[in-house]
Amino acid sequence: MQQITVQLLIAMTLVLLHHTNAYISLLRSTLRVTEPRSTALRMSKGKAAAEKVRVRLLVDVKGTGQKGDILMIGASVYLNSLLPKKQAEKITDEQFLKLEENAKVVAAQKLGLAGSCGEKIAAEAAVVQVKMKIGKEGKLFGSISLKAIMSSLRSKVPLIDGLDEKEVKLIELKDEKGADLLKAGEIRTAGAYACKVQLHPAIAPQPFIFEIVSE
Repeated sequence: MQQITVQLLIAMTLVLLHHTNAYISLLRSTLRVTEPRSTALRMSKGKAAAEKVRVRLLVDVKGTGQKGDILMIGASVYLNSLLPKKQAEKITDEQFLKLEENAKVVAAQKLGLAGSCGEKIAAEAAVVQVKMKIGKEGKLFGSISLKAIMSSLRSKVPLIDGLDEKEVKLIELKDEKGADLLKAGEIRTAGAYACKVQLHPAIAPQPFIFEIVSE
């Protein structure tokens, strides 16, 4: 009788273990389905945040760039900020290649034009002369600014107007004694002044003389 009871207890224990293992298996199966979905969602969000897209700015955007700039930025920034505000447009790889080709053509044209301007200055504007009222000891009635000097040069060589305004600038201004007047930004005395103008970053600055004579 005792042996039968022991066998019965063993059988009941095995049945209970079987059901327990089945429950555990079911639970594990459920977890295997749920966890990857959550992980995939997190990975998807992370991927979207890390993804980059190429865009062209349609307006100046503070902290990002200026109108016309082509940039690689986060997809989320483009979709959530720049696109709704119509501040940028997406650029495909094909469009980017075309823009690159056009940019190379334009850059070559600007370089060639800058070279022509330099030759013009050397041939026709080596001395840019202006007439003004001059007082005692050669003092001018007023002053001549850097902008006025460049305006006089442009009038002698109109080709300069075809160059990038941001690249064309006076980079040297010295009086007859060699004193640097560029920081002062103006001339107050008649005489001849040694100048250099930058026409293009890839071309050496072009020298010329700016001379102020009496009317």
